[in-house]
This record gives sequence, structure tokens and C-alpha cells, in this order.
Amino acid sequence: MSIRNRTWSVAARAPGFGTLAVLIGLAASSGTCAEATRIQFQIPAQPLSTALLTLGRQAHISIAAPSSLIADRSAKAVQGAYTVPAALDRMLDGSGLRYEFVGHGAVRILAPVGGSPPIRSLPKAGPSR
Repeated sequence: MSIRNRTWSVAARAPGFGTLAVLIGLAASSGTCAEATRIQFQIPAQPLSTALLTLGRQAHISIAAPSSLIADRSAKAVQGAYTVPAALDRMLDGSGLRYEFVGHGAVRILAPVGGSPPIRSLPKAGPSR
């Protein structure tokens, strides 16, 4: 019996690490390496947390990222046939975020070297005169 296309989003609090969002996509072992196989992705530009969840589901891999790192960030669209590393490169392009494979079918999203880039925010409105 195999498990396919089951996806969960789990939030856990680890002491000293803040909230960690874990996006999990489970699939039966196919005998191929997700890192080298080209996959047809259909992921529109959207919030990064949703895009990572979709990428994990479409590639049948697990992706873990600190929620504080991916909150309020947008992902670029990934449309077409890509390897998982190429899809992640495209999705994260310009964000400064990095990733690493931590096992067969498991990826961890990492902060940029030197810390997180600033998140753009609108200037606060001052008192009207």
C-alpha cells in the first residue's frame, strides 16, 4: 500500500528557535532521486508558504522552513519542467533565501548568509495636518 499526494502543514514551537513551519509531502518510493528528475510544475506566483507547500506536493518531497523566515514573502511562479533544485532556485530567486537537501526527498529552507534581508513595509502615516 502506498501513500500519495497527502500533504500536511504543521506548526511546532521549539525552545530558542521560534515557530517552525514544516511542510510535508509524502509519496511512495519510486526509486528515482527527486533532485535529478525533471517534474512538470504548475505553481503560480503566491505567498512563499503556499508555494513551498505546493512544490512539496507536486515533487513528493518534504520541505521545512522557519515560519518567521517565510512569512510575508512572495514566491516567483514556477511553470514548466524543472528538477527540484532548479524549481527552488527559480521560486526563491531574489529572496536571498537558501536551501539544502537534508536527506532523500527532504529540503530545509535557510536564512541568507549574514541574516535575513529586510522585509519591505509601507511607511507609517504621520499625523495629518
